Amino acid sequence: MTRVLIWLLYGSLVAGCRSPGSEGHPQFVSPPPGDPQSSRAGAPPALSEAEVVPSLSLGQALERAWTHDARLDALQAQIQTWEARSRQAGRWPNPNLVIGTEAFPLEGRTFHRAEYLLGLNQRIPLGDRRPLAAKEASLSAAQTEQRLRQALRDLRREVQGAFATALYAQEATRKQEELLALAKLESEIARGRVAAGDQVPADAMPAELVLLEAQRELRQANALRDLAMARLTATLSQPGLRIERLAGDLNESLALPPLRTLVDELARHPGLQASQLQTEIAETRIALAEAQRIPQVQVSLLYRRQEASDTDAIDAGLQIPLPLFNSGAEAIEAARSERRAAIAQYERARRETESGVRLAHRRLEQALAHWNFLESEIVPRLESWERTAEARHAAGDLALAELLPVQRSRVSQQLGALEARREVFVAWAELSPYLADK
Repeated sequence: MTRVLIWLLYGSLVAGCRSPGSEGHPQFVSPPPGDPQSSRAGAPPALSEAEVVPSLSLGQALERAWTHDARLDALQAQIQTWEARSRQAGRWPNPNLVIGTEAFPLEGRTFHRAEYLLGLNQRIPLGDRRPLAAKEASLSAAQTEQRLRQALRDLRREVQGAFATALYAQEATRKQEELLALAKLESEIARGRVAAGDQVPADAMPAELVLLEAQRELRQANALRDLAMARLTATLSQPGLRIERLAGDLNESLALPPLRTLVDELARHPGLQASQLQTEIAETRIALAEAQRIPQVQVSLLYRRQEASDTDAIDAGLQIPLPLFNSGAEAIEAARSERRAAIAQYERARRETESGVRLAHRRLEQALAHWNFLESEIVPRLESWERTAEARHAAGDLALAELLPVQRSRVSQQLGALEARREVFVAWAELSPYLADK
């Protein structure tokens, strides 16, 4: 009767371990329609038609970048991976079910003379290997979170720089169109004078050259605008996006933060915090390597049925691995070397980060000074000169041919001020990764 119960238990365990769909061909469950995981895990989706955006602001560009950037998805998945590994590392190992037979004779009444075993054996992880392994995974998850924060800052810098360049190219194209209109008017006046006999054709050549130069610069401005828009859409991880115009103003006020405040806040910089966590991970790995030198004891408890003597017995055992060939000393040495490397990398990252914030602050300071000089000194005087010239032209004291060069000078300086303002925005974008998260 006991033998029958043993075999029934064995058969039920084997049947329970089989999957419901193991008969015949394997059965796969298709993901439901519209499931976002189906498109990510399967084949890459087909290219969709280009999306047309009538107007795009900087805030909308940042939102699109955060939504479509694959680096952020990868880092978020890594965080979930480390969190799952942390939970898994803290669990005990599963026990082993032992079902077998011993002293199975090959002749005679074999089943009535064999011995049958049924029981469990369990590995017991001594020491702190389980909490240390969980701590290592938790620290890795925290480090990946800091890398995610750094990736967000870097993405913000890339988008701000690309947006400023594209917005400048858009405004510069308008200024070049204004310059082309002035050059056409000046060329028409020169041609009219030649037709009236007031000038020889050679005297109209400077105006024609100015017109040709304006046409060339407008074509170049259009090409730079298209290239800047393409770089912006690539930064947004949407190369097929078509933006008709950018909504924004390069004259937005930007305050220069104090350098001392930026340097003092570097301790909370996500890049440095990630490097600091790498040092803590290395120290945890040293402790884990030391804990792994303690052997894992395996305890066995078995029920034995001896059919030949019709008796029942209990087997108990203890298995202890002997560190004859692998003592774990090399793993400790490797972990200590990793800690030294992590400390050196942290010091290098700290120096590079401080140098980077100082250089970015200096660049923004110089760009602001250059733009402020143009806006406060040169452009206002040109605008005043233009207003005076327009008043004289309205009063009949100044010819239109003499007014047009004044207007061209004003537009050219405004174009230079736009370029200076673009440099301010690009410098601000370079400094933004060192600013506190909003």
